[in-house]
Amino acid sequence: SYNYNYQSLLYLIAPFMLISFIEDTLHNVSILIRLFFMIFTAFLINIYWIDAFPVIENIPIISYLLEFDVFVIVFFTLALVGLMNGANFIDGMNGLATLFFLGAGCGCITLAMIANDMEALMAIIPWLILMICFLVFNFPFGKFFLGDSGAYLMAILLGTWLINFFGSHQNISSWNAVLILIYPLLEVIYSATRKVIQGKSPFHPDRHHLHIKIYDIVFSATKKPLYANNVTTMFLALFWLAPAILLQFVYYSQLGIAVSIILISFCYLVIIYCTPSVSAENMI
Repeated sequence: SYNYNYQSLLYLIAPFMLISFIEDTLHNVSILIRLFFMIFTAFLINIYWIDAFPVIENIPIISYLLEFDVFVIVFFTLALVGLMNGANFIDGMNGLATLFFLGAGCGCITLAMIANDMEALMAIIPWLILMICFLVFNFPFGKFFLGDSGAYLMAILLGTWLINFFGSHQNISSWNAVLILIYPLLEVIYSATRKVIQGKSPFHPDRHHLHIKIYDIVFSATKKPLYANNVTTMFLALFWLAPAILLQFVYYSQLGIAVSIILISFCYLVIIYCTPSVSAENMI
């Protein structure tokens, strides 16, 4: 059955949330310290809180390694860390991260209804209500923000729900989770790969993320930061909304899921390569 005891989960993540809150307020926590607590927290979650792990199929070598418990823990620890980082990456525009979480939550509701799992459904609905209430103040006027701590917390709640759900319903392809999370995963994979190729540290911040490049173009043309912010968020609906819509039609088909993932990834790469970076002079 689904583990919905979020009180015990909050105990596990409390130290990391404290570190994230300090970073949000004082901005003096090094990225290596945050990364250490992120990995350690994800490890604890997978050891002590997750009831059952999903079966990962059709990945050469990795699928074989995941038959061993130690590799399962490592894999899902890295998966949670990747999701947390990806959520933090896209938390740069009013509503962008929140709308992604809402879209992902709608996908989760679809899956819970398909599985007729009322426990899983009741676990995700309060989370969605919280996101909707927050969105009222976050978009379009940006009165409140998730910050690092909020983005990390929402990513942990979403990630643990997905791991537990697919662990409990192994008849439903776990590749649906990749479809739901494709946007932040693309941000993490593309950003890390690009920086390594350029000889930079993967932890080095820059303005070459897709949402920042689009924002810079709109802002340089209008000089209206709020307008540019909101236009960017709505333009990226292709990535925060499309997965939840596509999932309803392809959840039962490995081929359909794979085609959806490839299509969204292709669109992401085309758009980010075709979107020029704006020089600092044009941003003034």
